[in-house]
Amino acid sequence: MLLGVDAVLEFQVLTNAYSAEFGRSAGGVINAVTRSGTNDVHGSAFEFHRNSALDARNFFDPVGTKPRFTRHQFGAVAGGPVRRDRTFFFGVYEALIERLGITGVTAVPDDNARVGILPTGPVALHPAIPQYLDVLFPRANGASLGGGAARRTSTSTRDVSIIASRPPTACSSASPTTGPRSIAFRPTNRQSLSSSSALGTRT
Repeated sequence: MLLGVDAVLEFQVLTNAYSAEFGRSAGGVINAVTRSGTNDVHGSAFEFHRNSALDARNFFDPVGTKPRFTRHQFGAVAGGPVRRDRTFFFGVYEALIERLGITGVTAVPDDNARVGILPTGPVALHPAIPQYLDVLFPRANGASLGGGAARRTSTSTRDVSIIASRPPTACSSASPTTGPRSIAFRPTNRQSLSSSSALGTRT
């Protein structure tokens, strides 16, 4: 279950001597209580941003360049009354969107090895081999490593999107200060690595 930080009212970590309601648990149990609405409408929003402008260059990054990096973590919560002193609603949305550039260093055949010139002596190549070498092994762009190999440095980008959301839920028979005593339903949340959230409910 993945909830936004502002959606959690309190949590409890149990390590042993569980009560009967938790069943036969072999490991630790984390019990979280979500917030409820109140008689007044309240809400908040936030956004944290980070990018590569102030990052140092990685040891393996090409000289004079840094892989692109941007991160946006944002969200909002809102709650209020549906029926004063009786029914309240509360909803939360939080997301993390990250684009991270990663530098990779690998060894590939150098230009001499591609035409059959190895440190141990020349080797006759089949005419079809050079074209397969170009497909399977990109050209080197770094220093020679010896033994017919050379270094190649490349940069790839990894996109990550994580959505944590709780749809607006109604809770009845609740005090606006102590929270709900009976909950109509509890949503469960699943982590999604796509741009849309995946939600489910249970009773």
